[in-house]
Amino acid sequence: MVDVLNLQPEDVRPHNFIHSICNLNRYTGHLPFPISVGLHSLRMAERVPPHLRQAALIHDWSEACFNDIASPIKATLGNYKKHEKAAGRVIFDAMHVPYELLAEIKQYDVKIRQDERIATWGYENWKSDKWTHDGDAQPIGITFVEQHWRDVRAEYTDYFVRYFPEQDLITWRT
Repeated sequence: MVDVLNLQPEDVRPHNFIHSICNLNRYTGHLPFPISVGLHSLRMAERVPPHLRQAALIHDWSEACFNDIASPIKATLGNYKKHEKAAGRVIFDAMHVPYELLAEIKQYDVKIRQDERIATWGYENWKSDKWTHDGDAQPIGITFVEQHWRDVRAEYTDYFVRYFPEQDLITWRT
């Protein structure tokens, strides 16, 4: 059992986080087809500069502990952001990735959100929606298509071991 409010480095087992985020849908599941947190992180890692790829792969691992809660709701949950950030720091430290890289990948996180919205709701829908509009952020140009979570997990894992070769991962059962 892991205490997510007091996450420790030894609690960070990559296979648990990978499995979870590949099953966890973005936008609390309110999409015409699921885009998992794992697929979002994988596609971002494929598009960021090489020095940011590790950070992009793990930037949302805290959501494996706390879920992908909509930002307007997060703001009302008291200490939620504090706990999520603390878990994120432990995850980055355990994976030997500088936590400061989160600030550098934020622009990619916002841009990829545009690609997700285009793929699911259509460009004009998200651009005019006051709750989902991200200013003048332009999409990166990623095309999202529906993928089974096991396929996402396999693709994510293959990419992950290239950038974290020292990690010992379990073999997934299909």
